[in-house]
Amino acid sequence: VRPFDHLRKSLLPELVTKRSATRVLSFWCIGCSTGQEPYSIALILREYFPDLLSWDVEILASDISAEAIHAAQAGLYNQIEVNRGLPVALLVKHFQKDRLSWRLKEEVRRMVQFHQMNVFQPWPAVRKFDGIFLRNVMLYFDVPTKRQVVARVLSVLKPGGHLLIGHSETLND
Repeated sequence: VRPFDHLRKSLLPELVTKRSATRVLSFWCIGCSTGQEPYSIALILREYFPDLLSWDVEILASDISAEAIHAAQAGLYNQIEVNRGLPVALLVKHFQKDRLSWRLKEEVRRMVQFHQMNVFQPWPAVRKFDGIFLRNVMLYFDVPTKRQVVARVLSVLKPGGHLLIGHSETLND
């Protein structure tokens, strides 16, 4: 199952039901690179769950690279990048042409808070999260390091929350 289809069809409906009393949802994309993952979450919320725009929704995105964070905040993507899995209808609705690239509209970019962070360094105060995306990060670590990272990440996952890893990743041997 593709992760964002799974988010849209299964995880978000479940979380909306679980969190309807508090009307609070929070997501964290660790290793967000240039922002496609957290912006995809924001687009899913806008497109398929517009009622959530009145909720307290946080999308935190972090990466170790200051350069990647800067690029993510700009929300500027070339034609090849927007052609990777983004339906044309969403491109036309949520992006503006910017010379040879596409810039994500401000109302979507404002939904995501970007921070330069290293998973091995102390984290700033963060709330607990309903969903943590730790995709394509664990590939680079040995088993003891994976266990250390996962333990830290799980410490900020709400009960009933979801940890999503990449399809080619494992959390142990």
